[in-house]
Amino acid sequence: MSWMIGTVTLPKSASSVHIATDAIIDALDQSGRNPILSSTGLNADDFTMTGIIGGETHTISSILSTYAVPLWAYRGGTVVVATPYAFLNGTYMVEHVDFSFSNEEPKEVGFTIKFKKGSGYFIV
Repeated sequence: MSWMIGTVTLPKSASSVHIATDAIIDALDQSGRNPILSSTGLNADDFTMTGIIGGETHTISSILSTYAVPLWAYRGGTVVVATPYAFLNGTYMVEHVDFSFSNEEPKEVGFTIKFKKGSGYFIV
């Protein structure tokens, strides 16, 4: 199965994926003892993917117009992500997008996209 971010189907799988989440933990300090801890819920799940788009059959211009520009447009909004891993699939808010490239051969564009998953989304 391919990797899809909104309407963009990536030509290659992500080269790395990082998933993280933290509990919201409060501490009640005690003199001379470890604190009493309480968990009041979870922070948003973080999901970061990195990869490379391109190769011999692409130009930097075609990669940017076909992949980078549409992905860039998702910043600050929500997008449906579909991957080969069912537990990652769903609607996310796009927190960060970056691309890196040079005009050297082969024509490739590196990317990093950071998503956040919540139980709901509010976009102003």
